[in-house]
Amino acid sequence: MRGCNPVGKRSLYLPLEIKAREFLPRLLLAGVFAKRGYRVYLGEKFPLNKAVKAKRERDGVYVYKSTRDRPDTEQILRKISLFCVLDEEIGIAVRSPEYWIRHRTGGIDRVDCYLTVSESIARLVRVIYPDFRGKIVATGWPKFDLWRQQFRGLCSKRALEIRSEFGEFILFSSDFGMISDERIRTETTRILRKGLPGADADGIISGFHTAKNDFELFVQDLHRYDAVSSAPLLIIRPHPAEDHYVWYQRTAGMQRVRVIYRGEITEWLESCTCLVHRGCTTAVQARFSNIPVYFWGSKLPSVLKQMLPFRVSTPIDSLVDLLDAQQDAGAKEPFDFGDELSAKEELSSEAIFRELDAFSIPLGHPLEIAPLLHARLWLTKFFYRAAWMLGLHRYRVFNFKKIRKLQGGLSAEEARESLSLMFSHPPAVVEVAPDLLLIEGGG
Repeated sequence: MRGCNPVGKRSLYLPLEIKAREFLPRLLLAGVFAKRGYRVYLGEKFPLNKAVKAKRERDGVYVYKSTRDRPDTEQILRKISLFCVLDEEIGIAVRSPEYWIRHRTGGIDRVDCYLTVSESIARLVRVIYPDFRGKIVATGWPKFDLWRQQFRGLCSKRALEIRSEFGEFILFSSDFGMISDERIRTETTRILRKGLPGADADGIISGFHTAKNDFELFVQDLHRYDAVSSAPLLIIRPHPAEDHYVWYQRTAGMQRVRVIYRGEITEWLESCTCLVHRGCTTAVQARFSNIPVYFWGSKLPSVLKQMLPFRVSTPIDSLVDLLDAQQDAGAKEPFDFGDELSAKEELSSEAIFRELDAFSIPLGHPLEIAPLLHARLWLTKFFYRAAWMLGLHRYRVFNFKKIRKLQGGLSAEEARESLSLMFSHPPAVVEVAPDLLLIEGGG
């Protein structure tokens, strides 16, 4: 394959689902492995999994975010040497971590290495699965590496462009999830089909309706905020899993509110005057960077108030209250994250490399992409990229998750630019298929 070193190497396979939150962290991890002699494939799940399943040999490390069964799980396991879970869903902003650990780790017996965000989460997993204690390691996440001072310039150029375009603004990072009755019906059907115990299913479905009710209260609050003539611009960044068209519909006509979903959230965080949220990892990132953080809706269950995103924030009852709160905002004392966040001197990406490289991983050859698959991938990418560029994700008829999750897709040029800011001698990048990158060299 063009651009590939045909010599046998150890391989790392990094599937990606949501570009906005996964691309840069995985790119950093890919760079760390590539500079140590690995051949790294970073790509959207569909083309990467297709290529892995078509391999003639069994080799390489496959890193995924959960152990849950997928239709092609067994086929992938037969073609890899090491299956590693780096669960970026069970983290510092998850509610009821014990439940979600059980829900997302049903196939842990097939996992060779299970990596967690922190020692506190690792302890929980060990208690739930005592027979697999030796597989569970607290390494932290590559995402947290990018919060460090050495990587602060990674999004500076785009942040400057955002400030030039919008001026001063407040950023709201949404994580309601359920913001439409249609989505609640779909997800309720999915939960009931899974056959969960009655209490678990009822709890999840009740949570769907609670989130929707909170969303409706927030929309009412937005109208009150928009009526204040002196209020600065408020930019809403929808969650990748939310139905974005609903946000555009419900904020239509507002003068001081914009809905924008593009790029990595760090560039928006670096551009805003403060962050408003209701319980997300971005709040901790903001606190890490000494950006004022506000938790919308102080009348919350006690379980939410115990969570880290709430504890690093100033609670507000309404967005209008924020206008007064901002005047009193100033630098805060450093926050002690304890064992809730892996904050060792060693990069989490380096810790992950050290853990995985200790396994015996056979050498392998480059992936091969069949011509028909290659053509199919190009057609698919053309459609989704065009849909993204035209902003069709704003409309209900084009409410396809893949449009908003990939934001136009992956490109070798974008990867090269980011790697050059991460490493003084960055590895090479080749696009071996649409939305599938090969990263190697640079040692």
